[in-house]
Amino acid sequence: MQAPIHESLILPGEVALVPVADFPQETLSQLSFEPGDVAITRARSRTPTRIISGDLAGLLREFSSANTVIEAILLYSVKNGYDPREMLENAYPFLLQMVGEQLLVPAGKDGEPENAGHPQRGDQIGGYTIEQVLHSLLDTELYQVRDNEGKIYALKAAKENGSDLISHVIKHEADVLRYLDGTAVPRLITEGAFNGLPFLVMEWCPGVTADEAAQELRESSDISDRAKLARLCFAIIEAYAALHDRQTIHGDVHPRNIIIDADGQVRIIDFGLARVFNEQHELTEPYRGGVSFFCEPEFCAASLAHQNPPRADLKSEQYGLAALIYYLISGANYLDFSLEEEVLWRQILSDDPLPFAHHGQAPWPALEAVLHRALSKAPQDRYDSVADFGDALKEAAEHHTGESFTLAAVMPSERSGDDYVAGILERLDWDGRLYNEGLPRPPYASIEYGAAGIAYFLYRAACTRDDARLLALADLWAAKAERLAVEENAFTDPSIDVTFDVIGRISPFHSRSGLFMLRFLIAQANGDEMVQAMALAAFVNEAAQGCGEIDVTLGTAGVLLNCAILYELLPDEERAHDSGLLDLGSRVYRELWEKIVGDEAISQTAELTNLGAAHGWAGILYAILQWSATTSAELPDEFEARLQQLAGRAQYVGRGMRWPWDLDHQQLTFMPGWCNGSAGYVFLWTAAFRMFGDQEYLDLALRAGWNAWEGGGPSVSLCCGLAGRAYALLNLYRQTEDEEWLEKARELGRRAAVLSERSTAEQFEGFENSLYKGQVGVATLLVDLEDPQFAAMPFFEGLKRA
Repeated sequence: MQAPIHESLILPGEVALVPVADFPQETLSQLSFEPGDVAITRARSRTPTRIISGDLAGLLREFSSANTVIEAILLYSVKNGYDPREMLENAYPFLLQMVGEQLLVPAGKDGEPENAGHPQRGDQIGGYTIEQVLHSLLDTELYQVRDNEGKIYALKAAKENGSDLISHVIKHEADVLRYLDGTAVPRLITEGAFNGLPFLVMEWCPGVTADEAAQELRESSDISDRAKLARLCFAIIEAYAALHDRQTIHGDVHPRNIIIDADGQVRIIDFGLARVFNEQHELTEPYRGGVSFFCEPEFCAASLAHQNPPRADLKSEQYGLAALIYYLISGANYLDFSLEEEVLWRQILSDDPLPFAHHGQAPWPALEAVLHRALSKAPQDRYDSVADFGDALKEAAEHHTGESFTLAAVMPSERSGDDYVAGILERLDWDGRLYNEGLPRPPYASIEYGAAGIAYFLYRAACTRDDARLLALADLWAAKAERLAVEENAFTDPSIDVTFDVIGRISPFHSRSGLFMLRFLIAQANGDEMVQAMALAAFVNEAAQGCGEIDVTLGTAGVLLNCAILYELLPDEERAHDSGLLDLGSRVYRELWEKIVGDEAISQTAELTNLGAAHGWAGILYAILQWSATTSAELPDEFEARLQQLAGRAQYVGRGMRWPWDLDHQQLTFMPGWCNGSAGYVFLWTAAFRMFGDQEYLDLALRAGWNAWEGGGPSVSLCCGLAGRAYALLNLYRQTEDEEWLEKARELGRRAAVLSERSTAEQFEGFENSLYKGQVGVATLLVDLEDPQFAAMPFFEGLKRA
């Protein structure tokens, strides 16, 4: 391949240039490098990471924007005082290599990589509509697609800049999948060509990769999860044994080529390098490759000798699986591998596996001994088969004594959950600085940000712990919120765009109506019927004011939802005499439905494009459902159609589903939290299941729950973070009585407490005492976890009668 000197080239955005000096010390000890050297790598590329000089890295950076070779040489030479001709002579072979490895690529007319215009969401390939681009490699792309009936599949296609080899690999993979016919693999649906390039369509396999599933279990605080991780490893070994029974070698062992679904079922993917050794089925001999960390010594010896690698066989696959199992259990490779490929190969040929303790993991001698045998340098010293290897693993696991994964906890907390709550209670006590000097910043009074939110936490703690002193303290903070309600910025803070123009004047989260509802809750816990009646009347009067917004946190849907919560708390004899609350809820119910009914589907409405629980369709439909369930109000005929339209906007990811934040954006965004993400949908779909009894709604709730569990992000709050996600999992626990969801909720609560303690007031932006934005919300969750059957997302879920 010739590097076109006069053609514009560009460094793709996935290429990273990282100073070697920035690497961890344990990695540096394995590298040979000079001061100023840089590692170059490309994400989603099969090209290995390499180390280059600082000068060559500087030259490559000139291709961050489109330049020809001559232009880049001139620019770099002028900046650094080099002779351009000498630089061209010395650097040209290197640039030629970078082009050959596609680390430098031709630039298009717009200055972006020439292949930047690959198919995107909504485009069609072979009659299938693209839902999302899952992976984009240099030569192939993997898509999630739908057929004309809406069924989901995976589609793998060669890219235009791919080689003839890639076209062969995709056709070979289709042949192997057809032969295996669903044995531990996705079924082949069809194959074809698009723009002259091959593609294949496979059964969609929901799940997470093996490394993601293993990391969940390793990071769990439950010591029994080490045994669960062992079972996961057994399942992977059994899946490979099933392949071998079909005379098939996968040939590409890697944790991201193994998918684990919500039930623990294993599917192996990516069969472009697979070898079928069944003489009755003539398939072409595959190209030999794979990820170096999982390659066997025989492969490394041939590579170092510049010989053709040996064919993948049962013993080589066993070695790769042993390296994989070691990685899944310990969270690290069995050797401290060098980034220099030839050094790495020599390590595999000569070095013994490191003990688990080297990586900070608790020893597991029996299992480590099994892995050492499967990682033997000589094939004849390994187990006779992968099935035998799996049997030995199972026997070794029986010697497990139940110790935790790590010698030091993964996320050590200086305090337990009880201590965390105790610390918050101490901060909020009546003789403390916060109560006597006030909150550090507005909004001072509201449920979401201010003193009323603190009072709600204290109310929940009092009810859960049957503590009269805490209930009295809740009363004090509620009274404080009522006094603050007449002051400027009691409910607003223009510096964060919380103004009455934004929040309105009726939302229980942001207005006096929430204070009256809080007063009702505390009075009911105190058994004070007179105050209850006064608070209820004040709530109805306050919430009856007009409001332009219709969502849960800012508008009428929030009023309706809290009307339902209050109505459910009223004794039966009082409901008949309480026309005010029932009349308000009924009126808002009708008005709200009139605003969202119409011929347009949710995806086509221009006025309401947000889909989430706090500000969009999910929250509005949830509020309507809750009012209907509580008062037996008849649901409109079109209601289920709206639910189905919202369900249809879901996107499969991992073991679950997620919904776009807002449809009015070119690039869809997603989150796992309550306000605009998957956690909020759990409440909607469980409510729909209870109302209609349709298993589809429970399945949607479970998938939303999985995404709430799997999602990342640093936030700990009720609104966007771990605490709100935990409440969603508690909702699933109460709906399904599945203890796994309770354990997951507890795990999220633990993480929220640990991360919350590590955060500063600056990181909370001064809202550490906020119910929905800060540590008070985390403490509320921890209190509710003490009695999970009665847990309730504040001002969103119904409360059991006191």
